[in-house]
This record gives sequence, structure tokens and C-alpha cells, in this order.
Amino acid sequence: MSGKICDHCRTMFYPGDRIVELCEKCANTVWCLINVYEDGSKELSSIHHNEESAVWFKSQNWELINKLNPERENKIIDQLIEEWVIL
Repeated sequence: MSGKICDHCRTMFYPGDRIVELCEKCANTVWCLINVYEDGSKELSSIHHNEESAVWFKSQNWELINKLNPERENKIIDQLIEEWVIL
């Protein structure tokens, strides 16, 4: 096969497609991890290229958050994973 594939999601490119190493969906989509605090405020924690990476990072963060939360005035109570489109 002489086609090329997206470096991220492995989608096949076909003759005539504009190739920029990533397909249009992967090039314009990120997964954001958002910290949610006791007072209801939210803060961007990290940005990831795929949902699996965001989920893994969230699971790894909880151990650290549980260690640091007791020392904070405004504690992190949750982390949300949101898909954002970049224009």
C-alpha cells in the first residue's frame, strides 16, 4: 500500500488528501484535564492529544492530589476530561 497514515489515530490518507502528518480530526482536537475546586472554580490542568492519555494522566494525578490537598485552602474535588476543538 502506498498510502500514508495519521501519526496519531492511524487513519489512512488517500491520493488527493492534504497531508499534514495528522488527519483533520486529530490536528484540531485536544483533550483537556480540568481541575474543579471546592469553591466551584475551574482551572486547566493539562492538554493531551488523545482521550486515553488524559484518562491515564487523571488516574496518576489523584495520588498526588490526595497528598497535596490537605495543605490547600481551596481543595481540588474533581478533575473533568473535556474534548476541545482548536480552530
